[in-house]
Amino acid sequence: MNQIMYLKINTGCTHKAAAPSVSLPKGTRANAGPSPDSPVKINSSVGAGGANLKVDVIQIQRALNHVLPELYGAKPFLKDDGIVGPRTLEAIQKFQHRNLGFSDSRIDPKGKTLALINHYLATQPKPGDSHSYQDRVSRAVARLRSCSQTLLSAETKLQSLRPTLLGNGLTGGLQSLASNAEANLALLERHFKFSQVINKPVVLDGMTRQFQNMRSVIARSVPATGTLTNPNVDNLFSYFLGEGAFLLDPVDDEAVAYTSLGGSRMAGETRPDGRRSDRIYLCKTLDRASDEFYEETVIHELAHFTSPNAPSILDHGYGWINDPRMTPLTASARLCNAQNYATFAIESRYGKRDNRLGL
Repeated sequence: MNQIMYLKINTGCTHKAAAPSVSLPKGTRANAGPSPDSPVKINSSVGAGGANLKVDVIQIQRALNHVLPELYGAKPFLKDDGIVGPRTLEAIQKFQHRNLGFSDSRIDPKGKTLALINHYLATQPKPGDSHSYQDRVSRAVARLRSCSQTLLSAETKLQSLRPTLLGNGLTGGLQSLASNAEANLALLERHFKFSQVINKPVVLDGMTRQFQNMRSVIARSVPATGTLTNPNVDNLFSYFLGEGAFLLDPVDDEAVAYTSLGGSRMAGETRPDGRRSDRIYLCKTLDRASDEFYEETVIHELAHFTSPNAPSILDHGYGWINDPRMTPLTASARLCNAQNYATFAIESRYGKRDNRLGL
């Protein structure tokens, strides 16, 4: 069975998120149109039951267009016509629902929604400014090369724990681990609840192989160094090493990326719609995403793509590890959840994020 694993920016889940605690370079979305005032100020309420003055509505429409998609800015872009129609109301509702845990579809001049919009516009990561196909290819190559280093960071963290875990036996207690492994163990615990795992060294070896398999997909698809000589090819990296695993998807703008479960073992197979089963498709939404979110997405899809037959790596939860969709997951569920591999790798390389943007 060819199971397709889609990763979408899900706005249908309640999540009360605190503002990111890290200082990030200011950025705006590619192709988002005119920028709003900085900071955004409105004279009266915009949205359901608001006064909806045209000048205020335009500011909100432009502001939501410039909030990054991973922070639940408007998708698709809103027309800055000063009219509060169904799309503008929906964009306000989704932004509130995902970021603040409520949705009255109205933005007040001194309310929490406007304050968070201004915070995001001032601190959000800089997105890719991609326009042409060549730009998309070049950015994909750069991010995949960086992804390889991120996966290597995850491998290194896991490998550093192996001698200590072996010394404690197959079911050894975590409390007796050597002090120099405490930080890496805490990282493993945050993302996988590793204290609940019984056969720790065996599971650790399996996780390490999983990250190695992911990195090998990038290695055979993307040259480690060098620049593109012919980026206008249908298959993104086909002229490097036979056929690579990644393709730019020109159609499905609703998804962020998608692949087939276990696609790395489906050489030459196709889906019913004619698309390759042995490929990871990177969608246009990623063009407007930050670099870190791009990597998080790729690792998430790689976990599906290289998933073992059993237990399969599926989608049991999304978001960062403090997201309500993630926190209830048991250790066994986390070991079979693509997003946990993505968050572990990202934190392994870039450091701890208590208040993070999530998928």
